[in-house]
Amino acid sequence: MKREENKLSKKNDEKNKKRHDKKLRLKLGTLLTAVFFLIYVPSIINWVYGQNIRTGLINSGTIEDSVNAEAYIVRDEELLISPYDGYAIMEFAEGEKFPANYKLSTIFDESSSNLLEELSQVDKKILQYNSEKVSGTDVFSEDLIKLDKLIEEQVLRIITQTNSNSYSKVTAIRKEIDRLMEKKAEISKSIGKTDAYMDSLLKQREQIKKVIDSHTKEISSEKPGIISYCIDDYEMDFNPSGIKELTPENLKNIKQVESVDFVNSVEVTMNKPFAKIINGIEYYLVLVLERQEIDGFRVDSNVKVRINNIDKLVDGVIDYISAPSGDKFVVSIKIDRFLSDTASSRSVNIDLIKTYYTGYKVPLTSLMRIDPLQMEADIVLVEANHATKQRVKIKGKNEEHAIIDNLEGPGKETDNAYVKLFGIYVINPKNIVEGQVIER
Repeated sequence: MKREENKLSKKNDEKNKKRHDKKLRLKLGTLLTAVFFLIYVPSIINWVYGQNIRTGLINSGTIEDSVNAEAYIVRDEELLISPYDGYAIMEFAEGEKFPANYKLSTIFDESSSNLLEELSQVDKKILQYNSEKVSGTDVFSEDLIKLDKLIEEQVLRIITQTNSNSYSKVTAIRKEIDRLMEKKAEISKSIGKTDAYMDSLLKQREQIKKVIDSHTKEISSEKPGIISYCIDDYEMDFNPSGIKELTPENLKNIKQVESVDFVNSVEVTMNKPFAKIINGIEYYLVLVLERQEIDGFRVDSNVKVRINNIDKLVDGVIDYISAPSGDKFVVSIKIDRFLSDTASSRSVNIDLIKTYYTGYKVPLTSLMRIDPLQMEADIVLVEANHATKQRVKIKGKNEEHAIIDNLEGPGKETDNAYVKLFGIYVINPKNIVEGQVIER
């Protein structure tokens, strides 16, 4: 009986041992499998996917929602009217700023050409008479000879200018001749080389000068401003006080005149404008928007405007929005920069920007778990060839891109900042896990 019990006990022990060994082997297999997954699966994932992971560099950029339109410029403009038929000598170039109480132009009437020629003939007589009388032996005579040569050069210059109807340098030449003549008269008196004939020539010269001055008018401005020679006949109607009277039809018929190449002297007609002064520093861009384009714009709201003709971005304020005319609205935007750059233009092409964001620009596909209320999202960055997920702030976005920043201390690059210029990010972070090796 005891033998049978011993045999049965041995069999049970053997069965229990086999069960224990089986459990031990199962646990060991599970442990080895886990170790395999921990060690080799990330490598396999990296081998399968890592080679095809596209990355990019974080760059500065902008995104915007804008409306392109043709805008018409309304300024405070003052026409300069010529008192004579003749020529105007201009002091400033197109679009140039001038100070207050400064001469803008000198106008000569048609008779001035003959008078200047007559004055030149008298100057030649004076020179010829002096050359016959002056001896070149003493120091005073040598000074007179030098002055005669200088005067002769200036007389020839003024003759050339008047013969070619080019009056741009006439005033300056006249002043130089007068200065040389006065200096010569002082020297001649000091050595007793004047006589009745010379005195008569000098008196004749003074009389001609007075007649020329009476046929000459200088035009100046009491206020500072900008000069322009592009007269388009809209100066009276296109003024700030008349903006509310403009309609879509008015603006549709506006014609842009060609820009004027600056020349020092221009032909002028009596009682006709030959130039205009642009006053102040503010001006207005007036445009027409459709009903579907006007949404989002309000009077007194700030906007950004890109003036494409001069490639400039400027801040503005919506000054006026008209009542609808059918489906069209007249919109006026007040701005205060680049007045000189647009002096010769009546119309410009603009982008009226509804929203404008600038900063770190990335594709929208690089963001995950986007929260539209908090304007936050996840992005996968690459640091030391390993993927790291970070939460970022979305400053603005459109259908393709987003402007992002650090959640803490936006706009500042610190040692702890993870979003920074030229940082590396994963363009399509699907299936990327934290710590994954990413080859670059």
